[in-house]
Amino acid sequence: MFLDSCVFHAYAIRFEGINHEKSKLLFQSDIYQRYTSSNVIQEIKLKKKKRLKIYEIAIEYLNKGKKIEDISFEKHGIHLSNNDEQHLKMIFDNLSSESDFLSSLRLFTNMYKKLLEDSLKKIVEVFQSVHKPYLIALLSDDIHSDDAKIIVDAYYWSNGRNDPKYVTIERVSIFNNRDKILTTLHDYCEDFPITSLQLKNILEIV
Repeated sequence: MFLDSCVFHAYAIRFEGINHEKSKLLFQSDIYQRYTSSNVIQEIKLKKKKRLKIYEIAIEYLNKGKKIEDISFEKHGIHLSNNDEQHLKMIFDNLSSESDFLSSLRLFTNMYKKLLEDSLKKIVEVFQSVHKPYLIALLSDDIHSDDAKIIVDAYYWSNGRNDPKYVTIERVSIFNNRDKILTTLHDYCEDFPITSLQLKNILEIV
């Protein structure tokens, strides 16, 4: 199976609930062969770098006795997307009940880094990403261009494989447009890979 970047991050973050539990089963079981692409690896590295910087800034502020609401990420050149803000809220909310919030945040940061590195070691092969701007543009009418880029990788990776699956988490736009996405790939892919790729939510797999 071909894994999207969000599956790796769900494995590394214990507050992701059912997605964390399912990703643990996926990465820790020998029955699954796990693949991804160089585009996904690049996404993971960029998000990891940004998140570790965010945690570092938060720890620095809290270590000086300041409150969470006093943290200024913009001052450090970090722009928080809506996804980043939701992620931080989840982390802070889950750690707020701990007796030592600062120590817990440090521990969480170390575990996030360790588990993310561990997940990457469990990949059988990193597929070299393909450059197909026309296909990505066509798919971007229905899904985000970053998602389109990864799905195109998965489509070419799946060529000739037995029962290939692209596995992601909670991508509503993808799952609402599964048939359309695969039809577009089949109709406009100039190389005509022999594939029966399936687009799956991790909850459908594990």
